[in-house]
Amino acid sequence: MYAVNICGRYDPPVSAKGQSRNPRGEGERLREALLAAAAGLLTEDPDLQHLSVRAVTSRAGVTHTAMYLHFADKQALIEAVKVRCFDDLAEVLADAVREAPDDPAARLRKVGEAYLRFATARPGHYAVMFHAGHPAQVTPAPEHVRAAGLRAFDSLVALTADVTGGRDARDAAAALWLSLHGWASIRQSMPWFPLPDELSYVASQVHALARGTQVPGA
Repeated sequence: MYAVNICGRYDPPVSAKGQSRNPRGEGERLREALLAAAAGLLTEDPDLQHLSVRAVTSRAGVTHTAMYLHFADKQALIEAVKVRCFDDLAEVLADAVREAPDDPAARLRKVGEAYLRFATARPGHYAVMFHAGHPAQVTPAPEHVRAAGLRAFDSLVALTADVTGGRDARDAAAALWLSLHGWASIRQSMPWFPLPDELSYVASQVHALARGTQVPGA
């Protein structure tokens, strides 16, 4: 069987040699295997320039032709991985909300901590989620990729509104996301930099947001 949570670990498909297989759902299983293979390779090396169709199909155990039945090209495959990982992040944040105390600020802190754990535990996936390519070649993200990112962001807006009383919740949530993303990005690109402890950092950001002292976009 194929891996289900591609942003967690990669489980290669079991060989079907000598076995009869039900064609029902085979196309979806093949698509999942390709996504899992790409995600697994990006976990090992987040540089998209190093990701090749040959490497993906080899790890998934399929032919080049089989991949093009599901994805127009490598870029389409990468976009699908981005969507899946954004959805996985949204699920991680939702789990943090369910496990948090019944207090708006405490919930937001738990979500911020879960965000940083996700980024730290899955650096390859986090990198591809926000990869935009070379500045001279950047094109607007397709609608399905934007929608996936906004689903994760909208959950943060709702939690932020509970803390601010609805005051400028969207701008405040954007500022919080930017601060979390900044911490995660520096940790990934400059691991030697003396960043503050993630728990105290999140607590300070939520405290500033609750007091209205956080600068939107900072």
